[in-house]
Amino acid sequence: ESLWLPETACDDATLETLIEEGVKFVILSASQAESVRHVGGGEDDWRTVSDGSIDTTVPYKFFHRDGTRRSLAVFFYNGEIARGVAFEGLLASSHALVGACTRAARRGAQIINLATDGESFGHHFRWGDRCVAYALEAEAERAGLRVTNYGEFLASNEPAMEV
Repeated sequence: ESLWLPETACDDATLETLIEEGVKFVILSASQAESVRHVGGGEDDWRTVSDGSIDTTVPYKFFHRDGTRRSLAVFFYNGEIARGVAFEGLLASSHALVGACTRAARRGAQIINLATDGESFGHHFRWGDRCVAYALEAEAERAGLRVTNYGEFLASNEPAMEV
């Protein structure tokens, strides 16, 4: 359904190639978005988000520029939580990790997601994998969060915004 682009590196041509290959979604950094609008909006409806202000709690559609309306979903990961996991010791406590996600789940949030290299979970932070496992299996439910994956999420949440 997807693949991890190293360091989330991409451009419009890369996203179009992914669409052509049948990829359903991709995960990018908030700093990679230029502008957004409601799907089907007019040319004057684009809102600039190149300052990183894109809402990372909703999915977006990226449409192929060939006019066919083929698209893929784009998720922008929560940079603050991802930094906490990768560099700031957030994996020291499953309670702290879930707490960071709970705080990010503001009213109207559809999904809280983060992306970081797998080496964070054990290589950089010993027992980081166990922290995440416990956070997902026990702590999240107690905090009122539902754990899902991108494919399952998209099955019932069509993106309303275009990027």
